[in-house]
Amino acid sequence: MKASVGIIYSDSLVSSFESRNLAFYLTGLLISKGHCLVKLVGYQNDLTNSQLPSNQRILFKSTPYSKTEEAPYSDITFGYWSSLQECHLLIIVVNSDDTQKCCQRVKDILQSSKNIPIFSLQRGVRNSAIVKDELNGRNGSQVVEGVVGFAVIQQEKTNILIPSLLFPTILFERLAKEQIDLCEGPLNLLESMDLEIYYRKNITPYAWGIVLYEHIHVVSYIYNLTLRKSILNSHTRLVISIMTRECTQVLSKAARGNGWKPDLYLITTVLTFWMWEMSLLLPDVISVILYFILRLLPPDIISYIQFDLNNGRNSNIEFTLGDIIKTGKRLNIDMPICEKVYNLIIENQNKSSSVKYHSNNMASEVEKAIASIGRPVVVKEFYYWLLRALAVSSIIPILLFLYYLS
Repeated sequence: MKASVGIIYSDSLVSSFESRNLAFYLTGLLISKGHCLVKLVGYQNDLTNSQLPSNQRILFKSTPYSKTEEAPYSDITFGYWSSLQECHLLIIVVNSDDTQKCCQRVKDILQSSKNIPIFSLQRGVRNSAIVKDELNGRNGSQVVEGVVGFAVIQQEKTNILIPSLLFPTILFERLAKEQIDLCEGPLNLLESMDLEIYYRKNITPYAWGIVLYEHIHVVSYIYNLTLRKSILNSHTRLVISIMTRECTQVLSKAARGNGWKPDLYLITTVLTFWMWEMSLLLPDVISVILYFILRLLPPDIISYIQFDLNNGRNSNIEFTLGDIIKTGKRLNIDMPICEKVYNLIIENQNKSSSVKYHSNNMASEVEKAIASIGRPVVVKEFYYWLLRALAVSSIIPILLFLYYLS
C-alpha cells in the first residue's frame, strides 16, 4: 500500500504564487518517483478532480537544466479538507499570511486523526515556528520544521515549473528522540526526491541566509532583469551587496547573545556572507568566472516577485525584507536602500496594472538613493581589502628575492 501525502498550499486570487508553485513542484517530484499518492488541498479553495480537466499536467524540471517531466492531474487527488484525515503525512507550504489561519483548520483534521507527522516547508522565516507552536503534540502529531532553499518560478510561456537554484535544497531540523519513530519514514520518502536534503539542530541561520541571498529576486524586479542577468550586472550586484550589508547588521544585532549568524550553506558551502558581499563588487569578468566555478549562476528566468506582480498577485516581500526592516527600526539601525527598494515594490504592488511604475523609473530612484548616501560602507571595505591584497602580493616577490640574495 502506497503512503498518502497531503500538501496544503495557498490558493486565493490575490496571494503570491510562491506557495502554489512550490506545492505543485513537490507534487511532481513525489508523483514521478511512484512511491506515494498525493492529495493537493488549496487552503482557500477546495478544488476536486471533477472540476479539473483530466488531460492537464504539472510540467516541471527537478533542476533548471534537467529534462522536463510531467505529472498528470489524473494521478493527483485534488481533495477537500476532509480528505486529509486519510493521509500519512501532511506538508504545509502556505504563504506567510495564511499560516495562522491554516493551522486552525489543520487542528480540526487532527481531532479525528492520530499520530500524523507534519512538515512545515513554508517560504519565509517565522512560519515554521508558528506551525510548531500551534500543532505539535496535538493528538500525537509531530511537527518538523524545514527551510526551503529555493523558489519555484513558472515560465510564463510554457508553464514549466523551474527551481531558482542549480541544486535545490531543503533543510530540516534534526529529529528529537520522540519524533524519530513517527517522522523518520516520511523523511526517507522525501529523500527519494531529486532534492538535496540536509539536517541541522538550529535552522534559523539558514532561513535568514536564504532571505538575504534572495535580494537577487528583489533587485531583479527593480531592474526588470532575469536572475542570471542581474547577477552579471555590476549595478544590480552593487545594490544587492548594499542591501545584504544593511540586513546583516540588523540580524547580527538582533541575534546578539544567541551565537548565530546568517548562513549561506543552502546556496554554497564555500562563501561566507562577507565573502559573498565582496564577490558582488568584483569586476564583471571576474564575477562571471567565480560564479561559474562555484555554480552560483542562476537560471535565466524572472524572479518570483516579478512573476507575482506580472500576474496581478501580491508578493511575500512584506514577510521577508519587510520583516528585517521592521526589526531594523526597532533596533534603530538605518536601512536606507532596503527601505527604498521595499517601498517602491509595495507602492507598485498596490497600484492597478494600468498605472504601475516602469522598472526604469524604479531603478533610477534606487541609484539616486545610493548616490545620496555617499560611498557605501561595504564598498569602502572592498577597496580596503583590495589594497591590502595588492600590498601583500607585491611584498611576497620582494621577500622571496631578498631571501634568494641571502
